[in-house]
Amino acid sequence: LWDGRALIVGGADMPESYDPVNRSYSMVRTECTHRFGPTTTLLNDGRVLVIGGRDDEGCAEIFDPVTGGFTRIGDLIVGRQDHTATLLDDGTVLIAGGRKGNSIITDTAEIFDPVTETFHLTGNLGSGRSRHVAILLPTGEALVAGGLKSYSGPDDCVDTAEIYDPASGTFEALPTAYIPCGFPVLTPLNDGMVLITSEDHLAQLYDPADRTFSTTRGKMNISRSGHTTTLLTSGDVLVLGGRDRGDSLYAAWASAELYDPQARTFSMANGIAQKRWNHAATLLVSGQVLLTGGQSQQMTSTGEPEEAWSSLS
Repeated sequence: LWDGRALIVGGADMPESYDPVNRSYSMVRTECTHRFGPTTTLLNDGRVLVIGGRDDEGCAEIFDPVTGGFTRIGDLIVGRQDHTATLLDDGTVLIAGGRKGNSIITDTAEIFDPVTETFHLTGNLGSGRSRHVAILLPTGEALVAGGLKSYSGPDDCVDTAEIYDPASGTFEALPTAYIPCGFPVLTPLNDGMVLITSEDHLAQLYDPADRTFSTTRGKMNISRSGHTTTLLTSGDVLVLGGRDRGDSLYAAWASAELYDPQARTFSMANGIAQKRWNHAATLLVSGQVLLTGGQSQQMTSTGEPEEAWSSLS
């Protein structure tokens, strides 16, 4: 949030705000509870759009940090969880893909207008996707990549990427893309490039200027899925946690590494105290990174308190 706090949404409990000054949490009342797989989007006016997620797939609300409360603004046109929500240059939010219920994966997309606080449909994705990733590019377009097309077998992955053009309201496939399964993570770099990290130690760079993909000079030291990446104030990228999808127990990592955009290589960094994957990582105004939640093994909550990782330590 603009005042330096962090808003934590999702999971079985009520939302919370985290104050990094005194390292304390405060519960925040909401009409939409038990959100698993929602999205939170910091709007240009400092408010936060919170939408979707099981068991409130259609529920949409806005958190106002000034009043400290949520306001229900209605429902999504298409209820969804495990979708993406990307803030566009004009202040609207692109909401794409996701699933409804346990198995129905959608290719629909809609736009949220924060001025009128309404939703309207836009062009459909080329492929239905759930648990995919999306990011705003310097061109004003949005890159959407990876995800799942079903939950029924080993061929569930969507290994493609596509571009959303706000001017035309349509998606266009990127034929040269190959996004491995394992829930990739997109990180915007200061030079305009996008770092894509995924399992099998693979790391790629996407160049929005010519729409091409290339591999980094060095691979990640650890094969990671369900990890987090954070662009630090130094320009390096912190890669934390995750797990190896080849492990039948889905055991999590406690390791960390740093990506150097100048050298385009990875190096191991100090690890974290609690193994976790499927967690969240938030850059605080202090330059530290707040880690919250996650799982240590398949379907097992860590139940651990937050950790703060400092690039100065």
